[in-house]
Amino acid sequence: MQHAQRSCLPLAVVAALSLIVGGAGGAGAATLIAASWNRPTAGERPPVAQVNVTLRLNEESAVIQAAERVGPAVVTLQTSTRVSFYRSFEVSGFGSGVIFDQRGYVLTNKHVIEGARQIIAILSDGRRVEATLVGRDPLTDLAVLQLAPGDYPVAELGDSSDLKPGQLVIAIGSPLGSYQNSVTTGVVSALNRTIEADQTNSGEALHDLIQADAAINPGNSGGPLVNSLGQVIGINTVIASRAQNIGFAIAINSAKPVVQSVIETGRVVRPWLGIRYLPNNQQLAALQGLPVDYGVLVYSDTPRLPAVEPNSPAARAGLRAGDIILAINGQRLDARRSLADVMQKLRVGDQVTLTVLRDGREIPLTLTLVERPT
Repeated sequence: MQHAQRSCLPLAVVAALSLIVGGAGGAGAATLIAASWNRPTAGERPPVAQVNVTLRLNEESAVIQAAERVGPAVVTLQTSTRVSFYRSFEVSGFGSGVIFDQRGYVLTNKHVIEGARQIIAILSDGRRVEATLVGRDPLTDLAVLQLAPGDYPVAELGDSSDLKPGQLVIAIGSPLGSYQNSVTTGVVSALNRTIEADQTNSGEALHDLIQADAAINPGNSGGPLVNSLGQVIGINTVIASRAQNIGFAIAINSAKPVVQSVIETGRVVRPWLGIRYLPNNQQLAALQGLPVDYGVLVYSDTPRLPAVEPNSPAARAGLRAGDIILAINGQRLDARRSLADVMQKLRVGDQVTLTVLRDGREIPLTLTLVERPT
């Protein structure tokens, strides 16, 4: 009696998969052995057909590619500062920076090079190059250095205006001055953050900051915060000392006018309102009982740093502590358009109109912007 045969049954895998993954864009190889057979007749052993199939996996990692693209332009900054305490002695410090121009210009934090008598940039290829200070800006805690003439890798400056919370970011720098070109990853936690003066090294509040959870440690200051395309979208500046993985970076769009001014004039020329403030939002409005949840609150919690600077354009126009600036020249100030965004498009000598909320009433105040005093 002849038994019918059934075909097209599932494959049985009889060999394991071995995967070896290499470095950036690494490839893995695996051999898969499969057995297939028709249903045997009674008493017969199934014939086994073995097929060797080689599979190759190409890994394309955005983090790896971004680090490879920007890493060569990241430098470790070694500073030497003379300190007098009973006697004079030299103190060494470390930080990070990023080369953004083929002429050897480096962007870093002001507090990294503050008071430095000598600055040495250590490149990723081991070169040690002397750097000179071109200009610095206390308002943004930024400084521009220039390396001695040479051939240097350059990082691309991106656009921070399109960042979104949850977006992948990569921090590159030299934590503790020892672990050169360390790479950490995280996401954008929040945008338009403000750090109060007592948390900074500059005596000034820092505005328009990117909050990220990529690990940042002492020595990372001045290094780049990078997007997945390998573009610099921030300069790492401070960490929250009483928390883990809360770091802040200066948005690169705030840095660009500083960089341009420093390179062209050797100093930062920017228009000045003469106020200290907090960006207003739902949380601040609820906490302070404010009637609106946008604009900026003219405010300072440090007695020696007044909310409105004496003899400033804001003071001459009659602006007061507790006022809320809702708009400048009709442009509403909110999470999508910060005061820093608006101010960086204005110039010294421009006349502007502030829409101010005071005691429940909107009032216009007109003033002329002047250069920020040094």
